[in-house]
Amino acid sequence: MDDEARDPEIGKRRAGFVPDVLDSSVIAFPLMERLKNEPDRLHHIVIDLNLNYPGGREGARKRATTLIEQAIESTNESEGRGASGDAGSQYIFATLDAQAIKAVVRMDREAAGDALTQRAIFHVWPDFEIRALT
Repeated sequence: MDDEARDPEIGKRRAGFVPDVLDSSVIAFPLMERLKNEPDRLHHIVIDLNLNYPGGREGARKRATTLIEQAIESTNESEGRGASGDAGSQYIFATLDAQAIKAVVRMDREAAGDALTQRAIFHVWPDFEIRALT
């Protein structure tokens, strides 16, 4: 029997904390692929808010909107469009490049630290194009 099988904590210590892995759990895989393959293109995204955020849905919406604005400014994203969506919805729609999307997720993670309930963003998806099935 190997050491990891006897003591699961060994595997945890070896793996360590890797922020990129955490970001990839927030940014949906299809979007991560698009960001990697087309980093300079603007991407239409849907941000799923953390409903357990302090202040609820509205608090998360305000925080995520502020993060989007900061990301657009910090990445010199001149063509990106900020947050939109119904005030009561748990979703925010935005159009940003890869650098700005990653900046939004990174800033949210850094501000929250290890407390997942302190993150305003639960998940970021590509805003898939809708097509008729027929």
